[in-house]
Amino acid sequence: MGLTVVGLGMAWLHAELGLTLTRNLIFEVLLPPLLFEGALSLPRQALKRALVLALSLPPDMPRRDAIVVAAFGVVAFSVMVQAITMPLLLRRLKLTS
Repeated sequence: MGLTVVGLGMAWLHAELGLTLTRNLIFEVLLPPLLFEGALSLPRQALKRALVLALSLPPDMPRRDAIVVAAFGVVAFSVMVQAITMPLLLRRLKLTS
């Protein structure tokens, strides 16, 4: 949804205002909200399924340990990034008490 809105907004800015898209505008203004939206909409069930799938691999499978560690690392990283950035965002938006 966010990507569609940003795309329409960029088209409008270019057509109506003649605003040119620079690297800074894209990477500093447009991209961060899209990444944040993607992180918030990341389904928790998908993370759980990744761990369950990795742990259900047969014990004698080659490189099973590496797959389990990688799955756990991706899930842990995703959760930690959200946990660290949420309080910062709430403070910046002045939504804390």
